[in-house]
Amino acid sequence: MEENYTTYIIDKIIEETPDTKTFVISKEDQTPTPYLSGQFITFVFNSVSGEHRRSFSISSAPCCDKYFSFTVKKHENGNFSRYLVEKARIGERLFSIGVNGFFTLPEDITVYKQIFFIAAGSGITP
Repeated sequence: MEENYTTYIIDKIIEETPDTKTFVISKEDQTPTPYLSGQFITFVFNSVSGEHRRSFSISSAPCCDKYFSFTVKKHENGNFSRYLVEKARIGERLFSIGVNGFFTLPEDITVYKQIFFIAAGSGITP
């Protein structure tokens, strides 16, 4: 599996609330991850029933933060959110298919008088 995906290492875990954690990660090869505010990263998890993919909002800001992070809220029926919040550790490897998402600002924001986004839920962290 490792050859087909980008490998990330958990560098730091920040407990935001008892059921929500932010994971600061870096690529195993130490190259930067290009992303825009409002995008998400998809990780690949293996289980007894096969390969599963789960996406999590990127919670760092590319303009301001020196690190790359995503935030996870544990859901009782969410196998992977529970795993990350309860059991993931610093140094652990995560496998990703990459960064995606179009919930971003336009490239040239100066042509707009107003920009209006509507979002809801714990997974929305643009």
